[in-house]
Order: sequence, then C-alpha cells, then structure tokens
Amino acid sequence: MVPLALHVELHEYTLRTLERGLAARPRNTARACESLQAEFTANGFDQATRTVVTGAKLNLFLHEEILNRQSKRPEKNSSNQCVGVSTVELYVAAVTDLYKQQRDRAMNSNSHPRNSTIASLLTTLKREKHALDRNQFVDRGIGTLMDGYTSSRKLVAISKYHLDAIAGDSLRDRMAHLFAIHVCCKSARNLELADMFGVLLENEGYSECRALVYIINQGKTNKFSRVEFGSLFATKIRRYVLVVPWKYIFSSPTLFVPSMWYNVKLLRGKGDRTTSISYTTHYKATVKAFDALKLPTNAKPMPRVALPPAWQI
Repeated sequence: MVPLALHVELHEYTLRTLERGLAARPRNTARACESLQAEFTANGFDQATRTVVTGAKLNLFLHEEILNRQSKRPEKNSSNQCVGVSTVELYVAAVTDLYKQQRDRAMNSNSHPRNSTIASLLTTLKREKHALDRNQFVDRGIGTLMDGYTSSRKLVAISKYHLDAIAGDSLRDRMAHLFAIHVCCKSARNLELADMFGVLLENEGYSECRALVYIINQGKTNKFSRVEFGSLFATKIRRYVLVVPWKYIFSSPTLFVPSMWYNVKLLRGKGDRTTSISYTTHYKATVKAFDALKLPTNAKPMPRVALPPAWQI
C-alpha cells in the first residue's frame, strides 16, 4: 500500500505538471477555451455537480444554448442564420478539454464526453449544412483557387496597391502579404531575424543568386518546435519581388550584441522592434487591399472566367 505522504506528494506533482502545461498554452487559445468553458459551467445544471463534465450534459448544453443561437456575423442574404458546425465543434473541444483537466485532477470519473451521441450530432449537422448549401445554390468555389485571385497579374496589382499607398505601414503590409504568398507561411507575423539566413546558390547564371532560407519552429503548423525550413529568391517581376524591399522596412539593427537583434521581429507592430503586428492589423490590411482592387471573396459568388495560358500571365 502506498504511504499517505507519498500519495500526497504524487498528487501534488501531478497538479504542478498540469498547471505548468496550462501556463505554457498560447494566450489566445487559453482565452478562447476559458470563455467557452465558463459558459458551459454557468448553464444552470445541478449546483453541486454543475462543473463536472459528462456527455449527457454536453449534449443538453449544445441543444439548449448553442444550436439555435443566432450567428453574430450572419451572411448578407440571411438575417436569422444560426451558428455553424465550426462553432459547435469549438464548444465541444473546449468542454472536452475541461473534462481532461478534471480527469487528470481525479475530479471526474465519467466516460469521455465526446461519445457516440456527440459524434452523431456533429455528423448530422454537417449533412444538414451540405443539404442546405445545395438547396441555396451556394458557390462551391468558396475556399478554392477561385476564391480571391488566380493569376500573377492580380498578385502584382496587390503589390502595386501597397507601393502606391500613402500610409507609412504600406511597405510592411506588402511584405506581410507577399511573404504569405511566396512561402505559404501562416506564422509570418512571428518570424524574427534569428530565423533567417542567406544561402549562395551555385550555377544559377551569370549574376549572383542568393536564396533566403527561414526556419519555422513555432505557430499553428508547428506547435512542438520541429525544425522546418522554407526558402525563396528574387524574381524578374520587380513589383512581385519580396527580398529587395526589406531594407526599407526597418533600419539595420546592431549585430555585435545578440540582445540587440536576436528578438527583432520581421513584421514589427506599433511597439518596439520585438513586438510583431497583430492578427487584426494584418487582416484589415488584406481586406482593405482586396476591397480597393475589387477582388472576389467568399462574400459573394465568383464568376467562372477562363484563365489565359501560363505563358501569357
């Protein structure tokens, strides 16, 4: 039999590990989970056990509070639109996370809340959404290559829009957009100077050709610090070039002391050099450029246009 003192010590270190994991979570993830979990626990279950997660409680909560809730951002042609499947899945994930915390703390001995009933509910919602989209003739090009821009001419137009803008952050916004296009990097806002280095490419013509290599060790696509690389180099379309305009974004930092340049953000925000731009700033700059150039988005159906051959682009 385990001595009582050892049992208490084991439980204490288990709680320490859990608290350490919660503290290391990304701030936005923690904030989103906590708000959804608080909504579940305040739903009005039995006062003594209302915070204990079960599959039946989750199912009741979804039916009474979530499924018929009006969407905060309804589509233009729908004033009574309810929340979508993605919102329901967020609540399921948040409540499931709360259950895991309770189970690890030995506060909940119930079975996993995401049982066959919840799985059947999510499947049914997806089927109903698919049938509704068919009946309403929803454009199936949303979320595909037809949604937004499909040719290099439009990419050049976006680049020219930022170059011609008067705002002081237009060059930064241009680089943020082109960086996401060139290297398909979803975490470009977190890139720092320490993540990048240059490589001289041999046998690439008469002029010197250097590639910019960047390291991705954080972000949505890489949460556990795996070493992943990406690269890019200059193109002959000057308005589409990403590497050259960097020197106009920020002045050269002092490279003699690591503390003066190691944490410098590539896309800096309103604060000092170590503060990156926010998601909202990046999003608004992209939406503003799209609206100014009248590029199609998923807010309306996209026309089906035959594109020219690649050699004509």
